[in-house]
Amino acid sequence: PDGDVEVNYPGELEHINLGIDTAALPPVMYAYPPSLKERHSDYISKYNLSAYGYVNARYVKFLQLKRSVAIRNIEPYKGKATFVGQQGRYYLTGYSQDNADTVDFCNILSASGVYFVFDYARWTGRLGTINEWVVDSANKKNFGADFKEGDKVFLKTNGGVLGLPAPGAKVMFKVDSVVPALESYTDDLMNQINIVPNPFFITHEGQKSPYDNKLYFNRLPKKCTIDIYTVTGDLVISINHDEINSPQPDKEAVEIWNLLSKNGQRVQSQTLVALITTPNGAQTIKKFAVVVGGFRIVPQN
Repeated sequence: PDGDVEVNYPGELEHINLGIDTAALPPVMYAYPPSLKERHSDYISKYNLSAYGYVNARYVKFLQLKRSVAIRNIEPYKGKATFVGQQGRYYLTGYSQDNADTVDFCNILSASGVYFVFDYARWTGRLGTINEWVVDSANKKNFGADFKEGDKVFLKTNGGVLGLPAPGAKVMFKVDSVVPALESYTDDLMNQINIVPNPFFITHEGQKSPYDNKLYFNRLPKKCTIDIYTVTGDLVISINHDEINSPQPDKEAVEIWNLLSKNGQRVQSQTLVALITTPNGAQTIKKFAVVVGGFRIVPQN
């Protein structure tokens, strides 16, 4: 599909608490896609909100940030750098009584496999060159106001949703053709053409007998010429691929060569070169090998 897809979930999503793989270093929350594994179906149409704290970390360099991560002191995650507090809550900055110490948070919202990071702690911002934080006279970042009760946040994603939309969701989409117009083919697009199998062996699984030779050219444009040469430049055969006027419309983007030359003789074992050209001049050159030899009976399983 090519275009915008709008998904509106009915009602409110259910919050799901996620466990942590404490054996991993650092511990890995099951919210992350590589760790979902068999739990992925439980996560569709649900969301998780978890906060990660950074103590006195406002003006430290990124490489020093790990030393400021808040550590849990309650089992089963005691001594682990995992989420703080309770999942399902958005955590605001905390201050010591004398305002000398701070703990800022990176709140991560994960909904059906899409991640949104509310990075007040600037965990990710220290890596890039774009800095939206105001710099004061002491060349330090001014941390402005965080969210307050009643604020609404509108989030937008360009894809990556895990699973299908929830039952009752309204989905609008537009599907465009993935096949380029013939006149728009370029050499780069032609380079995507494949020849399979390569090398060709007489016993490959695409043929039924030693005499049923099939070499496949796929991802072809609707109309092109396939000129097959020996490495010395002799023309073996010229094949016209034409889907526009083809009596076999189901053979889309594919041409099959039976390994017979223009004289009706089967080619011998050798390296061959295919020059594939469209009517507008776009072309590609593909090398492939043929190993035919004699023939032998291949037992069937």
